[in-house]
Amino acid sequence: MPRDVTDYLRGPEVDLSEMIWQMPPAYHQRREEDNTITFFRSGQPKGEENFALRLTIKNGHITKVIQGPALSDEDLEQIHNKIEQNLLQLTGDHFHRGVLFSSTPIQGSWRYKDKFQILPPPPESPMPGPGHDFGFARYPFVLELKYSGSANFKINMMRGTKTTEELSYLFSSLLEGSIYGLGQRPRSHWVLLPERRSFWQRLFAKTRRWDVGFCNEFYTLGDMGKIHKFSSNDHLPPLPFEESKKYYLERCDSLNSDGLKLPENFEESLDRFFSLPIEKRESYLRAGYYFQRSSMIFDYSSSISYIALIQAVEAIMPSISSSEVCETCKSTLRKGPTSLFAEFLESLLGNSSDAHRHLKVFYSVRSALSHGGKILHLDRVGGGGVLSMGELARFINLRRIVRLALVKWLYE
Repeated sequence: MPRDVTDYLRGPEVDLSEMIWQMPPAYHQRREEDNTITFFRSGQPKGEENFALRLTIKNGHITKVIQGPALSDEDLEQIHNKIEQNLLQLTGDHFHRGVLFSSTPIQGSWRYKDKFQILPPPPESPMPGPGHDFGFARYPFVLELKYSGSANFKINMMRGTKTTEELSYLFSSLLEGSIYGLGQRPRSHWVLLPERRSFWQRLFAKTRRWDVGFCNEFYTLGDMGKIHKFSSNDHLPPLPFEESKKYYLERCDSLNSDGLKLPENFEESLDRFFSLPIEKRESYLRAGYYFQRSSMIFDYSSSISYIALIQAVEAIMPSISSSEVCETCKSTLRKGPTSLFAEFLESLLGNSSDAHRHLKVFYSVRSALSHGGKILHLDRVGGGGVLSMGELARFINLRRIVRLALVKWLYE
């Protein structure tokens, strides 16, 4: 008979991804559905009578764990012991070094309490060449962070990588330009390789030859991954600050050649994020994820990038309350998603903002895009001219409004 082992395996206390890695090899076969992950003994049919363990998930967190008929008590105890040893018995503070990329160069350092610090890349680091126009280059910088360690090497790497990724979502929504990492999924592209011929060989060549190759995305700064402490930043200039209102209304979506600046309220915004209840923190990270992906995908599809901006707002919108019922016809009286979207942003930005006049238009464009009714002129072959310029201006305005809403949500 299936039985509830949520408390025994400390389900709500452990990270879902880390929990999956504690399953013995004999139970790595699994079936994933909307809100459950069910494990089976390898080589056995995936039937209800053969399941070993079932996790019930809500918003990425484990809420219930059920032991099935195929999981013996001995194997259950083994899973319990691995959870206690690898996930719950902390081994003190560990440090991790990663690399992120910014559309604005980082020329100083900044540390947030004892949680993380931003550093410029070492002088010998590979950087965008002079042939890359400013605004399209991606400048590397170092992110060092602290997390609670485990006795398991794999878990430590997961925690360091996950925290790096989550901080990149925060930076994307709170700082100027676009910031992201390479992620965990390797991607390859056809690229123009560096010229191998000398200047004189190119000058006197009878034919022009382009050297191309199918190459992996990759970057390293030498000592990556686990480190023993924060690097000293005494020899580095601090990152400069700018008044917050001017920062978010004027600077964030401009091409700034003077290097990355921070808003004056950056530390307070981080304080507010880290003090949020776990569910609201997860909502904000999802919003940051969509905001970041909007920047990353823009060169491939402006239409999908536009949709991602709207989804960033939807990630922090409150759930729709029960609808009122008309006393005469008994039909539900519910505001449509366009009105709810506009009202939510107005509640954050205020009626004094010039943005509220455009909010319903923004959402109606999103609806047409997401339901296949149109694509932006920017994405059409040969797209350009007045229509594309208008779309680009609307996109930049929407991006500014969404970023401002994400910041103000932290202060509500």
